[in-house]
Amino acid sequence: MRVEVVPPGMQIIVGIIFKIAVILFSAILHEVAHGAVALRLGDATAKMAGRLTLNPLRHLDPFGSIILPLMLTLFGGPPFGYAKPVPYNPYNFKDSRKGSLIVGLAGPLTNFVLAALFAVAIRVMVLSDMQDFGGGSLIVAFVAIMFINIILGIFNLIPIPPLDGSKALFYFFPRLEPMFARFGPVLFFLLIFWIAPNIVGPLAALSLNLAFDQATYEAVIPLIEQYRYLLF
Repeated sequence: MRVEVVPPGMQIIVGIIFKIAVILFSAILHEVAHGAVALRLGDATAKMAGRLTLNPLRHLDPFGSIILPLMLTLFGGPPFGYAKPVPYNPYNFKDSRKGSLIVGLAGPLTNFVLAALFAVAIRVMVLSDMQDFGGGSLIVAFVAIMFINIILGIFNLIPIPPLDGSKALFYFFPRLEPMFARFGPVLFFLLIFWIAPNIVGPLAALSLNLAFDQATYEAVIPLIEQYRYLLF
């Protein structure tokens, strides 16, 4: 059995770079999903702006894509970040309110689909005994990708602007929009820096329990302990 080792002095750096890269990749797919669904519903704003691309330079937000994930990682916060929001014009939809709701939900749904795909890949890798042939770090990397996408999906469904869940809230309760537009940014930063750090651990445990059967769970837990710098 080959054991993969990242020098202890490099583990923190490797972990930070890896997690920021995963957050950026996942956030880009999240935003592209918004634009693709908007295009499907009749609005080509994102396409004309050149945002229906996986080129990270077109989506990079200096604060949301680099500074915020770095701060949260360094201070024990949740693995969270965002890309530059994809523009869309709801008045190009047949039903502007319903269209905005569908576009808003497309991003979190993309994150959940990504999480499900990587959960399946992890199970296949464990069943293939890849952990016994030097694949332990890759399995944990896939666990991190799954977990980060679950976090991004859940957080974006919280009904606080500018998160996507606010689209659902305003669809059903449009009179709340002016109030949330005023206090949304304050509530958002309270959520990220105060509430979220206390629920990351329970969410991680819940994610593993829901995603894996008992055999996969028992195989993955020791690997997480060995390569925890990729996840925590």
